[in-house]
Amino acid sequence: MKQVIGKSQHRFTKGKSCQTNLITFCNKITSSVEVRRVVDVVYLDFSKAFNALSHSLLLDKLARYRLDGWSARWVGNWLTGGTQRVVINVFYSGWQPVTSGVPQGLILGPTLFNIFINDLDDGIESTLTKFADENKLGGEVDTSEGRVILPLLGSVWLGSSLAERDLGVLVDNKLNMSQQSTAAATKANRILGCIHRGITSRDREVIIPLCSVLVRPHLGYCVQFWSPQFKKDADRLERVQRRATKMIKGLESLPYEERLKELGLFSLEKRRFKGGPHHSIPVLKGQLQRGRRLSLHKEPHGEDKR
Repeated sequence: MKQVIGKSQHRFTKGKSCQTNLITFCNKITSSVEVRRVVDVVYLDFSKAFNALSHSLLLDKLARYRLDGWSARWVGNWLTGGTQRVVINVFYSGWQPVTSGVPQGLILGPTLFNIFINDLDDGIESTLTKFADENKLGGEVDTSEGRVILPLLGSVWLGSSLAERDLGVLVDNKLNMSQQSTAAATKANRILGCIHRGITSRDREVIIPLCSVLVRPHLGYCVQFWSPQFKKDADRLERVQRRATKMIKGLESLPYEERLKELGLFSLEKRRFKGGPHHSIPVLKGQLQRGRRLSLHKEPHGEDKR
């Protein structure tokens, strides 16, 4: 069934992640923006998607994808035949058959969900990417027809916003990442403040692991996608690590570069520089579709990634 799942799905799929979803979608959108096309993006999130998945529709789709008879019957027996009821104190409702929903704690549940939602792309000419039940639809609206059709969901007019949180990354309507840089630095500084107030030790063996686990992830989550475009944003992020390294006993008076050398760390800017091309370029070249593992090591055969 691996061949059934389309390329637009980035959740529960080997070699894909939030980062591949964001980079792939943004690359397609910016291709339109660069030729001066106006683009609208619609964010769709299915409410209680795993619980609302219809068993009968799922089995029909499995048959359409030509799943062999034995496997289809096994899935049908696994899904159907369950019953449920509501219990409130000493009051009980009658038993009712379970006709929808797939378990989320098992490997098969997410796989069946991906199969169920796979045909969402059918008949859609706009750019669509999926991350389980969170979907993005982008399309050019240069024409008057496009401006009317895309913001409509049936007869409901979709609201607009100047910025939207996309898989945890704050993206504004001009693809400016300054708001995300500010949000990431603010959250990281808040956690660093908790460490400063709550941990009495200032030994590097204590501070560095805490910052690596609790602080740095906020500064590096999907950063290959939203890497700061302006010096002020890069400096705002770097100040968090400056503050963290200055907390360590014996290094308070040293310049930032010497503190990094003493601790064996890179600046955040250098980390982004080293990791960015090696993570984003394989995504844009489609190498992840072949199951290629991302690596920071030198590429074989002298491949040029500039």
